[in-house]
Amino acid sequence: MCFLLCQISRKPHVRIRSIALALCASFACSPVYAKAFVGVLWPMFGPTFAPGLVELVAELRMMPDVEVRTYLHQSWPYLVNDIEHQPPGTRTVVVGYSLGANSSVFVANKAKYVDLIVALQPSMFSWNPSVTGNVGRMVEIYIIQTQR
Repeated sequence: MCFLLCQISRKPHVRIRSIALALCASFACSPVYAKAFVGVLWPMFGPTFAPGLVELVAELRMMPDVEVRTYLHQSWPYLVNDIEHQPPGTRTVVVGYSLGANSSVFVANKAKYVDLIVALQPSMFSWNPSVTGNVGRMVEIYIIQTQR
């Protein structure tokens, strides 16, 4: 379904949202775990310039057994704290866009374990730290605009 959605839509924010939703849903719907925690890191200026991510958050909040919390990109230490206070067996997912994607690496390096990180368009004009933390899977997505 995600593949079809990506092929039909020519809008990059729809493709980004579709990919992120598919990845998050695959972890959140696992029959082994009863709950998933999704932390979303907004870009600079918050959700104003991330309408696709706002829609993703709304869709994830409608899923059963999925807790979604949002954070400004500079508030990543609060996300680490919330991850550490999750009950055992909770799947943890971090989604970040732009500077939020850059901050997701800090979360990965400070948290004990993160199941999945989805970094959407990490900023090339900011810090780009290396991942040294314990992460199950990390996906970086860049959309390159081309002229047709």
